[in-house]
Amino acid sequence: MNSFDTTVFLWLNAGPSPHVAMLYFATFMSDVAPDLAGIGLLVAAVVGGPAARKTVLRCLLGMMLSWVVVSALRRGFPMPRPAALKMGWQWMQHSSSSGFPSHHAAGALACWAGLAISPALRVRPALGLVGLVLALSIAWSRLYLGVHFPRDVVVGAAIGWVSAVGVAAMADRLTWLLRRRRVMGQRNRRLLAAA
Repeated sequence: MNSFDTTVFLWLNAGPSPHVAMLYFATFMSDVAPDLAGIGLLVAAVVGGPAARKTVLRCLLGMMLSWVVVSALRRGFPMPRPAALKMGWQWMQHSSSSGFPSHHAAGALACWAGLAISPALRVRPALGLVGLVLALSIAWSRLYLGVHFPRDVVVGAAIGWVSAVGVAAMADRLTWLLRRRRVMGQRNRRLLAAA
């Protein structure tokens, strides 16, 4: 643990007597907002068109990939949470499992990045900005409530972003390959019909 990480954690942590509204907001962002985001994705998949379903699928795949990477890193590099080191104030119950990196930050940023880079939503930058504020609020809440160090949240957020971008790149490549295969098949059928 470096002194910068400790200093930033103690600065962002709620402390012994947080403002009640801030504590409720942080708890909501940590406990309820991820569930609401999941419900929003489900609703978009059900009532949206093909572009919305494609976007939701990319978001979910990015979130799943980030979850797998974070889980592997937690097993490979177990690092204590602040409460285990008796640092700061913990304002929500949490297990003593490894806190590095943060699943919440990874999932929130994977969801946001999946939406932000979606061709269907590129024309709505305001929606992307709202999503970014929500994702960063979820990540911040983990620090404020005392269950993660800044490094946990920053690395988790980076994993989420990279996972979403990686899924989008793979999906774009697969789409290109399938389109190319279809075009080549049509061309070959025309050539065979002309022969």
